[in-house]
Amino acid sequence: MNRFLKHAGIACAALGVYTSCLAYDCNDSETYRNGRRELDLVRQSYTAHLGTAVAFVQRQKGVDFDSALKQVMQTATPSQTRIYDEQLDALGARIKPMKPDSPQACDTLLTLQQQYGDVSRQKIEFIVKLVTGEDSAPR
Repeated sequence: MNRFLKHAGIACAALGVYTSCLAYDCNDSETYRNGRRELDLVRQSYTAHLGTAVAFVQRQKGVDFDSALKQVMQTATPSQTRIYDEQLDALGARIKPMKPDSPQACDTLLTLQQQYGDVSRQKIEFIVKLVTGEDSAPR
């Protein structure tokens, strides 16, 4: 097996595509996989918070889900969410070009993804509080 990998590495290097041929896969890391699962749970949580605001608008105004969602998303003005949007844009600009090639690079990617998720959660909580007048943070 080692001989095969050695030859595959030489063949890839000879073709000038070594990094793409034997690219590192972050999903090979249990730490990364666990971190991504945790991010999925966090995303579900703040999506549920958004649902709270939508249900609130539906009850208050007697509108359908789509209309309530639209109203919720238009509640905060761009100037009110600018700080969140700027942080999300900056994190997204760092995440998008990443091509992790080592466990350390995957750790960095996961950290950035966690930061992005945290800022997204804060923005949703801010919007929900504007809509409902109540803190939506988990208790």
